[in-house]
Amino acid sequence: MESHTVCTPRQILIINPNSNQEVTKRIQKAADSILESDCEALVLNPSQSPNAIETLAHRKIAEPLALDLLTQHQGYDGYVMACFDDIAIKASRRFLKVPVVDTVEASISLARLYESRFTIVTTVEAMVLRHSFFDK
Repeated sequence: MESHTVCTPRQILIINPNSNQEVTKRIQKAADSILESDCEALVLNPSQSPNAIETLAHRKIAEPLALDLLTQHQGYDGYVMACFDDIAIKASRRFLKVPVVDTVEASISLARLYESRFTIVTTVEAMVLRHSFFDK
């Protein structure tokens, strides 16, 4: 008798912390195009968040909304914060017991594999040195 194991796809929740639906759709399309069949992603964004997060005031609005989404959607195998900031990372790691990464942290980790020095190009200079990843 042959035994077949049914594998449940790994589930990743990706949060776009701004309210820009076009960006959210693009993130979903990108995730769908690169993930293998054993992994599925859902991309969400808070509707009341700023359309773009470019200032500390924007961050103060967006962060609690992103945390609310994470709180409401527990049970995923991993989480990604899709933004150029560490919005909700520290707080979410305290209550989610699975990997939580942000796109900057992942990008910097990859860059450091190849070079000890690298450059970040952004239009929001104030966000670069505030990122918690530079505290390490």
